[in-house]
Amino acid sequence: GEASKINEKLTYKLPLDAANGRVYLDKCPNLSDVQLDALEKLGSPSQLRLMYLAEGWV
Repeated sequence: GEASKINEKLTYKLPLDAANGRVYLDKCPNLSDVQLDALEKLGSPSQLRLMYLAEGWV
């Protein structure tokens, strides 16, 4: 659905320093359709806002 498309678009690489060097973790907001509906009611969310939401900062 719409949520999976947005999650795919907002996936980003998170560099982590591991014992065997640097590894990149794929992170995505994992937004649900319900969350997206709520966001749409608030107006169009910015990518930054979506990322904050994903990290639980808002």
